[in-house]
Amino acid sequence: MFRQVFNINNLKFLVIIFWMSSSACLLYFFDKEIEFSVSLRVLIISLLFAISFFIVFIFSPVKTRVFRILLSLFVIIPSLLVVSGFSVTGAIMNRGDFRVFFTTDQAESMEFIEQFLDFKTVALVLGYILPLFVLLIIKPVKPVIGRAVKNSVIALTIILLAIVCLTNWSLVSKNYHVVGFYRSYYNFKQAQKFDKLEAARQNIKFEGAVVSELKIKNPKTFVVIIGESQSRSHMQLYGYERETNPKLSAIKDHLYVFKNVTSPATTTVEVMKHVLTLANQRHPEFFLQKRSIVNLFNEAGYDTVWIGNQGFKGNKYNISHGVIANECAKSYEIAYKHDQAVVDALGMTLRIRGNRDRIVFIHLRGSHTKYTERYTKDFAYFDHNKIPLPYGSNLSEDKKQIIDEYDNSVRFNDHIISSIIDIVRAQSEYSWVLYFSDHGEEMFEYRDMFGHQAKNFSRYMCEIPYILWVSDKYKAANSNFFANMKYYLERPYSTEDVIHSISALSKLRYADFEKSRSIFSADFKELPRLVNGKPYGEVQPVHYATEKKENHEEQ
Repeated sequence: MFRQVFNINNLKFLVIIFWMSSSACLLYFFDKEIEFSVSLRVLIISLLFAISFFIVFIFSPVKTRVFRILLSLFVIIPSLLVVSGFSVTGAIMNRGDFRVFFTTDQAESMEFIEQFLDFKTVALVLGYILPLFVLLIIKPVKPVIGRAVKNSVIALTIILLAIVCLTNWSLVSKNYHVVGFYRSYYNFKQAQKFDKLEAARQNIKFEGAVVSELKIKNPKTFVVIIGESQSRSHMQLYGYERETNPKLSAIKDHLYVFKNVTSPATTTVEVMKHVLTLANQRHPEFFLQKRSIVNLFNEAGYDTVWIGNQGFKGNKYNISHGVIANECAKSYEIAYKHDQAVVDALGMTLRIRGNRDRIVFIHLRGSHTKYTERYTKDFAYFDHNKIPLPYGSNLSEDKKQIIDEYDNSVRFNDHIISSIIDIVRAQSEYSWVLYFSDHGEEMFEYRDMFGHQAKNFSRYMCEIPYILWVSDKYKAANSNFFANMKYYLERPYSTEDVIHSISALSKLRYADFEKSRSIFSADFKELPRLVNGKPYGEVQPVHYATEKKENHEEQ
């Protein structure tokens, strides 16, 4: 088999693959800004890529020249740019440099070529390209061995390559030009989507004025906190048997804890479109046709601030909220692994932005996976060996540990929310803080899975906390509004209508405002709730309390 694999044709094929994937990496050693150790590791990894491709291709039953051409182009395009760019600048292009190629127009490209095209550049480019034509001529020889052996070799190669990629991903994603090129292109396309949405919203002509009916002349501070992956079924405030909310439980007599609130979807991007604008599942087009919650407060004369611990336009799951965040007078993009940075940013913001009417929108990292990254070491509180789980006694140790880690993140989130309330209470006499999560999280409650998804979703993924804190003076100044609030806590409600609730709470009035869609209103009317377009009553488990108990016993 060895002689079959490494016959003369296959060796030629292997050399060309090495040249195609790794020759540009040799230039790294001549870039003074790149450390020798980094250049060496990138070269070794690129060689491993080449060997892996060679093995998979030689042992694969697929015989197609098109596959070779496509793969060649996949590597050649970024490598060709690196080779030509190095001839001009003497440096290796990075992700930011690649972006220039995606954003420039034809005239600029021609000017660039005319300016820098010379014999050295042409020679380097031709020297890189010419050997690749041999790749199309060579006919690799497939070893004559059993299919089981071939499949085993291919599987082992792919597994080893995956391990190499995972263990070196930080280095590869940052320094290997092939990965950098395509990540840059991906980010460019996402930015285009973001820019189009932003431009579309900026061109909206709103009908009618926004009027504030508040009679309070003193400065007011309102805070809307949007959590992440926080399930009320793991919150002490909602009856969970572990102490995941020690701080909020200590002030529960000063909170309005709404018991029957659901999210309109189980992924962030879909939820944020609804909770930040007048869009809902029946009218998603309103996202690009009507006001956002930020527009409303801007027009009412409030200072609007966004503090986000999730990137604004890094991927398809956050474009919607990034567009609305940029409608604020000031937006802070933090993107740290846990939310303590958000608390610090809020304290600073309230100090430096003066004593005025303001609303602050906070988007947390919350309990997003990986759970161990969402809390500090001193919040590693739960250990199922010391503090038993309320359910799932027959779960494996690994799954129990995942629940421990999630509960730790919920306990840290409790610290974050209570810290925000403390800051707002100290800074403003007339204030409120509203907290709800974008969606929930399933944690082996009734089947063998955890996390959230849009297709095979459950009630655990859409049943969320919805908690309001109000300062004593704001409550006293609006005594009629809050007189019967304690009777509203069991109302069935979807956060797709939260813009109406926030408007009612702040006494904003405008053409599209509907009192009946506010959970805080005496005129509230229960509406059918949808989750990902599906009636909430049909979301599994339908017989929630009974099925939960039975499945816990089975586990």
